[in-house]
Amino acid sequence: MKTCEVTRKKAQATEGKRPDILSRRVDVPELKSKLRLKLSAEGIKIIKDAGGIAKYLADIDEAKLSTKLKALRAKLIDKGAIKIKVEKPVEEVAPAEAAAEEAAPAEEAPKEEAATE
Repeated sequence: MKTCEVTRKKAQATEGKRPDILSRRVDVPELKSKLRLKLSAEGIKIIKDAGGIAKYLADIDEAKLSTKLKALRAKLIDKGAIKIKVEKPVEEVAPAEAAAEEAAPAEEAPKEEAATE
């Protein structure tokens, strides 16, 4: 069964109608080549709205890509055509600890007086 490589939707051809997933050639100017992909009308629109296949691949999570698009993304990264946005992990603090830190005033260390004898 045909599946759109962008939206991951399956073809829904009914009797007497053409399937809504078609094989289309997509130009990849960063690699100076063309790539044949199985796309739905919605998939074509998504690529067009993103500004091209390279910009689409830079913005989307790799887990959502087909194997062909993962390979294309790796080629684009190797060539330096796209840069991947990496989200920094947020340090998790337990809610009770965070509330205690905000509520408790900072305690000053007691000053030691030197006794001179």
